[in-house]
Amino acid sequence: MNIKISMRWDLAEEGLAVPASTTFSNYDTLDDDLYITAQELEGATQGNDPANSDNHPFCYLTLKDGRSLYFISADLDFDYKEENEQLQQTANELIQKYKAEIVQEGDWWYGTDEHSFNIHCPDEDGWYQINVYKVDPVTGMDNYEWMIDLEPVYLVAQYQVKNHNGTLLGEFKNRSAAEKEAKFYHEETGNPAYIEEQLA
Repeated sequence: MNIKISMRWDLAEEGLAVPASTTFSNYDTLDDDLYITAQELEGATQGNDPANSDNHPFCYLTLKDGRSLYFISADLDFDYKEENEQLQQTANELIQKYKAEIVQEGDWWYGTDEHSFNIHCPDEDGWYQINVYKVDPVTGMDNYEWMIDLEPVYLVAQYQVKNHNGTLLGEFKNRSAAEKEAKFYHEETGNPAYIEEQLA
């Protein structure tokens, strides 16, 4: 995962140094009296934590000078912008390829080795939300605690209701209204009505 890690902006603005340590003695206590500046944190990456991350709340980072240290997560900022842009590009490619299928299903999923994409239309107004979940590399299951919301997309311009002869009965901005019209026509005439999505 490509993340830009830095000192929390307000701490950096005050010129402070944040505590760090090579080890921790119990769940929430750092052992060393090390203090790292914002400049030293520049270029830091997530390290390969030798401890079980379930056993502590710290963030294990490798600095550009080679040191690997534990930090208090609240002292840090994590910028996922670059990764978001990559995920948005993937989502755009999926929408271009599977647009009709996405609209037909209304709640569409697509999985890769690293992420699951959920594209859905909660308000039935043509706007589709894009949620991306990280896949746990051990279990292969979606990690619902790690989710990114991408920019919504407008996929359906309108819903058309037609009778069994193809005669247009009405055009609607949301599916619920179209379904209501189709149901009304069927109740009044006994004939079926159909809903067609007109893609944006």
